[in-house]
Amino acid sequence: MMMFLRFKFYVLLSISLLFALQLSALTGDSVISVNSINFSFKWKINSDEATLKTIVGNSTVWQGGLLPAFWLQWRNDQKQYLKPEVDLKKSKLGASNGYLALSFAEKGEGLLSYTILTSGLSFDSLYVHWFSEIPAIIDLYFGTSRLTEKQRSVVSSLELPFWPNWQSDGFCIPTAKSSPLLSFFNSSSFGNANFSLGSFGTSSTLYAAAYPRPLYAAAIGNNNGWLVAGAGAIPAGAMYLQAKSSCGAIRYCYREDLWGGETKSRVWEKPLVLQWDSTAWDAYADLFSVLDFNGTVQASHQKSHWNSWGDFSKGDFNVKSIADGAKQFGAEEVTLDMGWETSQSTAIPDLKHIPDFDKDIAYIKQQGLELGFWQSLIWVADTLSTGLTTDDLLIGEDGRPRRNNNFHNPFWADWSFYCIDPTSKRAQNFLKERTQNIIKRTGAKLLKLDFGYAIPPLDVAAPRNPAFRGENYAYTLIRIISDAAREMDPGITIQYYGISPLLKRVYNLIALDDLADASGDEPGGHAQWSIWSSLAGMNGSAIMASSGYDWFTDAEILLNTAIIGSPGTVLKRTLPDGSAIPKNFIAHRKALNLWYRKTTGWKPLWLNSAKGKLGSEPVLNCWGRLETHNGIENLTALSLRETGERKGIPLLEKTKWKGRWSILSQDSLNIFSSRKLAVIPFDGGYLSIQRVRKPVSVKAIFLNDRQAVFTNWNWSKGIFTIYSPRNKEFETLMGFIVE
Repeated sequence: MMMFLRFKFYVLLSISLLFALQLSALTGDSVISVNSINFSFKWKINSDEATLKTIVGNSTVWQGGLLPAFWLQWRNDQKQYLKPEVDLKKSKLGASNGYLALSFAEKGEGLLSYTILTSGLSFDSLYVHWFSEIPAIIDLYFGTSRLTEKQRSVVSSLELPFWPNWQSDGFCIPTAKSSPLLSFFNSSSFGNANFSLGSFGTSSTLYAAAYPRPLYAAAIGNNNGWLVAGAGAIPAGAMYLQAKSSCGAIRYCYREDLWGGETKSRVWEKPLVLQWDSTAWDAYADLFSVLDFNGTVQASHQKSHWNSWGDFSKGDFNVKSIADGAKQFGAEEVTLDMGWETSQSTAIPDLKHIPDFDKDIAYIKQQGLELGFWQSLIWVADTLSTGLTTDDLLIGEDGRPRRNNNFHNPFWADWSFYCIDPTSKRAQNFLKERTQNIIKRTGAKLLKLDFGYAIPPLDVAAPRNPAFRGENYAYTLIRIISDAAREMDPGITIQYYGISPLLKRVYNLIALDDLADASGDEPGGHAQWSIWSSLAGMNGSAIMASSGYDWFTDAEILLNTAIIGSPGTVLKRTLPDGSAIPKNFIAHRKALNLWYRKTTGWKPLWLNSAKGKLGSEPVLNCWGRLETHNGIENLTALSLRETGERKGIPLLEKTKWKGRWSILSQDSLNIFSSRKLAVIPFDGGYLSIQRVRKPVSVKAIFLNDRQAVFTNWNWSKGIFTIYSPRNKEFETLMGFIVE
C-alpha cells in the first residue's frame, strides 16, 4: 500500500510540475520551460539556447541548441550551412504541444511540431518546403551552431563552418567500445568521431559487435543527470552521434549530393525525442517507454538455444554430435551458424562441411529439438548461384558493385562481399525465396540474422531508392525476410541484436552477442550487456542471453541469464585442450536450460548492482527480476553474489548466503511464496531466504535424470535455509526444487 501511495504522490507531483510549463517573452526571447521532479529544462527559442539543470543546486547537466540545421549542396556545387529562424508570430506555443514556424529566409520554410513530455520533449514532426531551387541534403543536424570568427580561431578543423554545440562532462553509449566493453566516456575521450547509433556499425567508429545496436539514441550528461536524445521513428538517414572536441550533435547523413533523392517538400517523423533522468540507464528507459507501441512479445519466442558457432568457428561441423550436446544440456533449439551454406546467402547446404545435411537435420528433429539457421542480412558472395546482377547490388559512384567486410578493411578484400540493394524487385524476390526455401526444406523455427551492422557508409554507396536509405536499409531487409518467413510460419522466431523498441515490428527475439569483443573479461562484458538488455526486458521483448567462449567463467554468465531471459550457448563442446567439459559446468548450464523464466516483460531490481556513471562502468553484484501478474509486482528471479555491499538493502540484509546462487520461481508467484521454486547453487555454501510456508518437499536434481529427496535444510520462523553439498555429489548437482 505504501508503494502505491508513493507512486501516486510522484504521479501527482509530475503532473503538477508538468503544468509549470512556461511560454513567456523574456527580453524578447520566448522560452519553453519544463520542470520535472528533479530537473529544470529551459529552451530560449530565438537564440536556440537550451539548458538542463538540477532543481537542487542549479547544476548544469547539459546545454546546447535544438533547432534543426542542414548541410546542403546547391546546383552550382556550392555547399551551405542553413539553420532556420523561428517566426513566433506564425508559431503556436501551447502548454502541452505546439509548433514552431521556421524560416530559411529566401530558401524555404518549415514547421517543427513538438509535445511536452513529463520529463522530456518530443519533436513530433519536421516539415520543410523549398521555394524554388531544391538543394541536395548532405546532413541534417540537431545540436549545431555556426562558428563565430573567434571560435574559428580555436577549432581543430576549418572544413565546415559549423560545430556541434551540445556540451556536458560525458557521453554514454551502451558498450560502444570494445576490448574491454565500455559504456561511459568523458566528453574529451572521443576526439573527433562519428559514433554509429544504428546500422552503420564500423564506419568512422569503434567496433563493438552488433548488440545492442541499433539503439537510435545517445546520452550526454554528468553525474548530476543525463539527457538522452533519440529518434522516435526509423531514421531515413544514417544516424550518428557526432563528437568533436568535447562537443556533440545528432547527425543524420543523407549524401544526396552523391546519390540524389532531392524533394521539394519533406516530412521527418519524430526526428528527435529528448528524455532526462538521474542516470543514463533511467533516461534510456524513459525514452524507450514512450517509443514502445508494439506490446509484449510472445514468450514462445524465448527458448533455450544451442548455437553451433563455438564448434563451426573451430572447423568442427559434426552436426549430429552438436545435436547430441544440445540434447545433453537440455536445450530446446539448435541454430546452425555461419558455415552451413556454400557461401554467404546462397542457402545451399555446404556438403563439404555437412555431407549428410538432410539426415543431420532429421536427426536434430528426432531429438525433439527445434531448428534454426544463420542468415547474412546484406552480404552476397556468389552472385552467379544467386542469380543477382549489378542491378541488384549496391554500387558506387563509378557504377561498379561495392564490396564490404565487417571492418571495412581494404586489406581484407579477399574476404569481402557484395551488398544487396532492396530497390531491386529481383533482390526482394531473392530474399523472399531464399527465406521460404530454407523453411520448406528444413522446417526451421528460427532465423538468426547477422551482419546488418556492417553496411557501407553513404559516403561510398546507397540504395537506388531513397526510401531504403539510411537506417531504413537494414530495417527494410529485416522486414522483407521476416514477412516472408511469417507467410510460411506465423509463429517463427526472427533473431537479431538491437534493443530499440522501434524494431519489435520486424523481429521478436533479441540476442546478446558472443562476447568476442570482451577482450578476456567475458563476465564483465556480459554483465554490461545484461544491464542494458533490461531496457528491452521492460518493453516486453524476448531476450536470449547467449554466452562467452570460456567454460571456466560460464557461471557468471548464467547468474545474469537467470534474470534476463533464456539461455544461449556458443561454447565449444570441449575445453580448449580437447578434454571433456567438467560435469558441474554441464549441470549449471542444464539447470538454467530447464528452469529459466519462460515469460517476457520484466524490470530489474538493482539491489547492490550499479547502472554506471562517469568514472564507473555498470557492475552486477546481486540483482533480481520483477514481473507483474494480475496487477501485482512479483520478484520472480534473484541472483546472489558475495560481492557488493549488503548493508542498507533490506532484501540483502534479510537474506543470508555463502557462495553464488540463482533462485527462480517456476510459476507466476514471487520467490517467497512460489509453489515450485528452483534453487541453483554455483558453489558450495548455504542460502537462507524468506518463505511464507514450510516446504512440503525439497528434491536435489542431478544430471542423468537422477533426483533424490534432500534433507540438509531447515525452516524456522519464515526462513528457509538450505546447504549446498561440498562433496562429490556437487559435481553433478543441477540444483533443488522446493515445493
